[in-house]
Amino acid sequence: MNQILGLGAALRPAHAGRPVLFEEIGFSTYDADPEATAALEMAVATRAYAEGYAGFLKWMLTDLPPVGNPREDAFGALFVDSRPKPVYHALGAFGTYLANTAAPQGGSANVWDRADGPSYTFIAPDAWYVGGPEAGGPLSFRLDAPGQVLLRKRGVIYLLATRPGEVSLNLRELMPIWSGGQPGVSRRDGADWVPQAYTRDGDTIRFTVQAATPYQVGLPRYTEIAPVQPGCRHFPETGHNLCGAFLSYWERNGGLELFGYPITEEFSELNRQDGRTYTVQYFERNRFEYHPEHAGTQYEVLLGLLGNDLTASRRAEAPFQPIAAPPPGADYFPETGHSLGGAFRAYWRANGGLAVFGYPISEEFVEVNPADGRAYTVQYFERNRFEYHPEYAGTRYEVLLGLLGNQVVDGNGWR
Repeated sequence: MNQILGLGAALRPAHAGRPVLFEEIGFSTYDADPEATAALEMAVATRAYAEGYAGFLKWMLTDLPPVGNPREDAFGALFVDSRPKPVYHALGAFGTYLANTAAPQGGSANVWDRADGPSYTFIAPDAWYVGGPEAGGPLSFRLDAPGQVLLRKRGVIYLLATRPGEVSLNLRELMPIWSGGQPGVSRRDGADWVPQAYTRDGDTIRFTVQAATPYQVGLPRYTEIAPVQPGCRHFPETGHNLCGAFLSYWERNGGLELFGYPITEEFSELNRQDGRTYTVQYFERNRFEYHPEHAGTQYEVLLGLLGNDLTASRRAEAPFQPIAAPPPGADYFPETGHSLGGAFRAYWRANGGLAVFGYPISEEFVEVNPADGRAYTVQYFERNRFEYHPEYAGTRYEVLLGLLGNQVVDGNGWR
C-alpha cells in the first residue's frame, strides 16, 4: 500500500495542478483472507481521498473462472459465483459516502499491520471508518473476527459492519448537535427499516449488528425547527431562536448581512483549537461562541474561525502559500503572510476588519461556490470568505460573504 501511495507522491510534483488517479488497485483473495484484503483496499481508498487524490479504479468487479493464473483471477469485488466479498460492501458504503458528503475532501487516514491482519482508520467531519477486530473511542466495537465498521453522518448516523458483533456509539462526541433526546435505532430489512433494540448508558448506546446490514440512528438535533422561546427573536425563515448575548451581538455587529440567519439553536461544542467547551450557535455565515470569562466586555461573544477550519486541508495549495511581498497598492499582513487590496480591502475595513473577519489566510483566486456552482474571485480570512460579484459592482453587494456556517454544519453531517 505504501508503494502505491509513494508512486502517487512521486508523480504529483511532475504533474503539478493536475489530478492523479490510481488505476487497477486491488489485492488477490486467492491465498489471503477476504477481510484482510478488503481492509487493505479501503486503506488505499481512504488514504488517497484524505490526501487529495482524484480517486482509484478497483481491479476488478468479478473473479475470473479458474482457468488461468489463480492468483491473478481472484482480484474481484465478487467471487466467481457473484457472492459479494467484504470489499464489495465496504467500497459500496464508501461510494455512498462520497455521493452524499458535503464536507471538503480530506480527513485523517492511517493503517497498521497487526498480528491478526491489517487495521486502518479514516476519520472525516462526517465519517468514521475502522478496520480491525475491535476499536475504542466514539465508535467502539468488538466483532466476531477482524472486519470493518463504516459510519457516516447526514442528519442521522448510518452504520454498516462487514462482520457480526456489537458496536457502541458515543452520541455526544459523534453528533455534538444532538439535543439529548431519545435516539431511535433501526436496521434495513429488505426495503424496510425495522426497529433495533439497544441499551443506553448516558451518551452511549450499544447494539448488536449483523454482517453487511445497514443500520441508522436517528437523533433529536439542535438543527431542527424549534418552538418560539419567550424573550428571544424567532426567525421563521429558518425556524430558530436568537437570544441573550448572541442576539445583542448579532444586532450590534451587522446582523443579517454579515452573519445570516441562525441555523441552529444554542448548544455546547468542544473547540478543538483550545480544548474547551463553549456555548455556541451557528449562523449561515459564521459561528458565535459565548465566553463567560469575558462577560460584560466586547469579548463576551467571539466569532468562530470557520475560514481556518474549512481550509485546514488546503494549505499546500498555491493561493494559501504565504507571499514575500504584497502586490502594488495592497496591504500586507506579516501575521499570515498574505495581502489585502481593492474591493476586498474596502469591504474588510468598512465592516469590522480584524475583529469580525480576522487576517487574510489566502490571496485572491477563482473558486467555484458550492452553494450555486458558479465561479467567483474569492479570498479567505480566518473567519470567513469574501466573494467578488462584478454584476453588483458599485453597490453594497459587490462583495458578499461565503455561507461558511452552512458549509460547516452540512460538512459535519449535522443536517
